[in-house]
Amino acid sequence: MGLQFPTRAERPGSQPHASGLEGAWPEFMYHDAVLNRLFGRVIDELPEFQYYAWDDEREEVVGVGNAIPAAWDGEIASLPDGGVDAVVEAGFAEGAPTPTVLCALQILIAPDYRGQGLSSRMIERMGEIGRQHGLATLIAPVRPNLKHRYPLVPIERYITWRRDDDAHVDPWLRTHERLGAEIVKVAPKSMRVSGSVADWEKWTEM
Repeated sequence: MGLQFPTRAERPGSQPHASGLEGAWPEFMYHDAVLNRLFGRVIDELPEFQYYAWDDEREEVVGVGNAIPAAWDGEIASLPDGGVDAVVEAGFAEGAPTPTVLCALQILIAPDYRGQGLSSRMIERMGEIGRQHGLATLIAPVRPNLKHRYPLVPIERYITWRRDDDAHVDPWLRTHERLGAEIVKVAPKSMRVSGSVADWEKWTEM
């Protein structure tokens, strides 16, 4: 499997998607008002920070990564409670301060390529892109990918769960930690999705 990790600036064109990536997130995540309004600008105006994994043998996109430059003073307390939404809004606000870090927005992996270490390579590539643009620090408002199985458990408790080998129970948190990441704060209002009861019943199929 020969993989390349070009940015959209290096290979311009429409945002690529691998088969199987459409609808990769739970339906409700496609109804975030901030991202619906601004994510297109992230793609169009910041192509040097959007990238993908290209499989030379299959001639197919097998992963997509999106990030945005952000301003952060290095103090944990100043990281926004609004997580993804807050960072994206701040990035396009008039008079936004000069970016000092790169902030991850999402990484998607095609189903056939999961469990093969590609997610780690995508995170590493994101950090590399940041460094190439003078942004040595990568921050990430991470969405733990097994949290939905424990809806009644507070996130503050969930992120403390460890396996017998002391690694995180959650695979996505575990992947980040293995690459040197540290959990420093919970973003309780990251990706706020508003809808009626009927909307949520439809989105969750409940």
